[in-house]
Amino acid sequence: MFDDFQDHGKHVPVHAAKLLFEAAAGNDAVALEILTRQGVELGKSAAAVIHKLKMEKDTFDVVLAGSLLTRGDHGWIRSKVEQAVATVAPNATIVPLATEPVVGALWSAMDADGHAVSQDVYDKMRAFRDFEHIKQTTR
Repeated sequence: MFDDFQDHGKHVPVHAAKLLFEAAAGNDAVALEILTRQGVELGKSAAAVIHKLKMEKDTFDVVLAGSLLTRGDHGWIRSKVEQAVATVAPNATIVPLATEPVVGALWSAMDADGHAVSQDVYDKMRAFRDFEHIKQTTR
């Protein structure tokens, strides 16, 4: 099915993930398997990066980003990532991204341009935990 979608320029409906989580919340076996498999695969990826960077003995955060992991998941995905990471890096901690990724991009851009991020700006921007609450403007 995925290949058919790709081969014919089709797109997965925007609300498919929401439906998947709703089905999992209703104990749908297929939905639970999909989310479990996603967690296992993300866990394998995190473990591979940890090995590649030789961070097995370090203390660090593994930051989960994206709405599926920060808003929709009820532990179905995260628990599998935690298991995989704990196996290879017992001092690592799994944490969800606390703000929208665009905030970090803006901080990086300001830093790269030589602008210091003041505490006031930092505090105001950290308040943006949901992209829909960021005021959109055009020039």
